[in-house]
Amino acid sequence: MFLPVAVVVLLSFNASQFGSFPMTGLSLRWFVERANNEAILRAFRTSIVLGLLTAVIRRRSASSQALHWCATGSRRAISSPRS
Repeated sequence: MFLPVAVVVLLSFNASQFGSFPMTGLSLRWFVERANNEAILRAFRTSIVLGLLTAVIRRRSASSQALHWCATGSRRAISSPRS
């Protein structure tokens, strides 16, 4: 299941333009080209910001739920109606 991903990662270091075995050499050319691409960098920064924002929101939500459980002694969700 992870073999195709491993092959792509391995071939990303290939010096030739197209992925082939045996590899012609090792190169970081593709990574340097992507590091100089402003659209890729902007997308990377957006992904990092959204990931951090999601983590902060989820952490606050989980903390609020835990405080509710401790205060009420109940494992019932905050938003669920009481029966």
